Amino acid sequence: MACQLAIVALTIMALGVPVDADEVSEPTAPDGARRAAEESPPAVPETTVFQVETLRAAAPIETYRLERAYYEHLLRVAHGLAAQRRGGPVGPVSIADLEPPARPRLTLTPVRDAPRAGPSEPPALVVVVENLSQIYSQRLDAELQRLRARFGDQVTLVHVDHIQEHTHRHSMTAAIAARCAHEQGQFWAYRALLLANLEHQARADLVQHATALTLDRAAFETCLDRTETHDTVVASATTARRAGITRAPTVLVNGIYVGGAEPAGTVTGIVETALAAGETPHASVPDSALPFDVTGIMLLPGRPPEAIVVARDTGRGRIITVGDRLTDAALVTAIVRSAVLVRHGDVHERLPLRAGTGAALADAPLPTDRALVTEHVHSVPIDPTLGAEFAKARAGIEAQFTPAALDMDGKRLLKLTGTEHTALLARVGLEPGDALVRINDAWVFHGDNPLVDAVGSETPTTLVIVRRGIPRLIELRPRGD
Repeated sequence: MACQLAIVALTIMALGVPVDADEVSEPTAPDGARRAAEESPPAVPETTVFQVETLRAAAPIETYRLERAYYEHLLRVAHGLAAQRRGGPVGPVSIADLEPPARPRLTLTPVRDAPRAGPSEPPALVVVVENLSQIYSQRLDAELQRLRARFGDQVTLVHVDHIQEHTHRHSMTAAIAARCAHEQGQFWAYRALLLANLEHQARADLVQHATALTLDRAAFETCLDRTETHDTVVASATTARRAGITRAPTVLVNGIYVGGAEPAGTVTGIVETALAAGETPHASVPDSALPFDVTGIMLLPGRPPEAIVVARDTGRGRIITVGDRLTDAALVTAIVRSAVLVRHGDVHERLPLRAGTGAALADAPLPTDRALVTEHVHSVPIDPTLGAEFAKARAGIEAQFTPAALDMDGKRLLKLTGTEHTALLARVGLEPGDALVRINDAWVFHGDNPLVDAVGSETPTTLVIVRRGIPRLIELRPRGD
C-alpha cells in the first residue's frame, strides 16, 4: 500500500496539485481491521468524468505553464534548426503564426481590511500572494518597491498571505506578526523588516522587530496569541487557494497572472501595459500644446515602448517611457503606435508623432510579451577581417562620435558627426548624423563606446540607432551565421 500511495502522490504532484505530508502517509488501523481489508476484494471506484473546460477552469495556472513550456520548447527546436542551416550561432528566432500563450486572468478577492499601499481604485491593482519567510518574496519586493516609487498612486499593492509551514517553519507566525503590525498601522514597514531578516523570525525576533518600529509591545504580543489573528491569516491564504494559486510568490496585475520567479522586469512590463490600456482611448484625446515634438517611437524586443521627445525651445532631445515626466505637471501615461499620451494636470493630452517622420513606424504593431519586432531592421553580414580593421582604427573611429542632444537619465548619448572613416563605418550600416543609442541592449553614453569591440565579436550584435528622428535596428551578423 505504501508503494501505491507513493505512486498516487507522484501522480498528483505531476499534475501540479499541492500535496501535504499527511495527505500521502499510510493511515494506521488495528491489526484485525487490516487483515480483513487485505482479505476482502478491493472495491472498484466509480468513474468520475470531467469536461476539459472544467479542468481548465480549475487549473488555469497549471494549463498556462504547460502551454508556456511547449512554446519555449518550440523556440529551442527552431534555434536548433537555424543553427543546423547556418552552421553557427543564431540571433533571435521567430516562428510564423505562433504567439506566446496568453496569461490567465484570475479572480481573487482579498479578505476584508487586507493590507494595501495606494488608493482604493487605482489604474493598476497589484495583488501579491506571498510568504514572508521566503527568499523569492524578498527578491520580488525590490521590483514592487520600484513600481510604487515610479508610478506612485497609479499602482496599489495588496498583500495576500501564503502559508508554507512544511518548508518554512516561521511562515505562519511571521504572517500573524505582520497582521499584528497592520493593526497598529505599520504593516509595510514591518513586512520590510521580515523580508530583510529571513533568518531571524523566531518569536523573540518578531517582538524585537515590533520594538524597533516603536509599536505598542503589550498590544502586539497579545495580538500574536489571539485566535482571531490566526483565523484572519488562514482566511487570507484560503482566498488564494480558492483562486487556484498554490505557489508563492504569485502576482496578479489587474487579474493577470505573473509568477514570482519570472525574469526581473516582468511585473513592471505588465503594469506598464495595464496603465496604457487603462487610459482614455487616444483617438479621442486632444492634441497637447506642450512645447515638445515626438520624433520617434521605439518598439524593441522585450522592452516597453519608448519615445524620442525634442524640446522646441532648445532642440534638446531625450528618451522617455511610461512614468516619466515631461514637466512637473505632465506625466507620460502611455506610448501608443503614433503618439505619446500625457496627463497634464487633470487633463489627458496627446503628443502625436511628428508628421513626416516614421510614417511606416506609426502603423507597426506594439510589441507583446517576448515579441520580435522586424520593422526598420537592417541586417548586415560582417566579414571576419572587419573586426581587425576596426580595432586598428579604434582611436580614429571613437573620435568621430560626439555627445548628442539626446540624453537618458541625464547622460549624453553619442552621435556620428565626424567625416573620417565613413567608408569603414558604412560597412556596419552607420552614416553621418546617426545617434548611437544601444549596443546589445546596453545604453551607449559619452565616454563609453563599445562599438569597436562589438564589431569584432564572433556572435551577432544588435545596434539601436536614431536616424533623422526614426529609431532603427541594425543586426551585425558574422558571415556564415
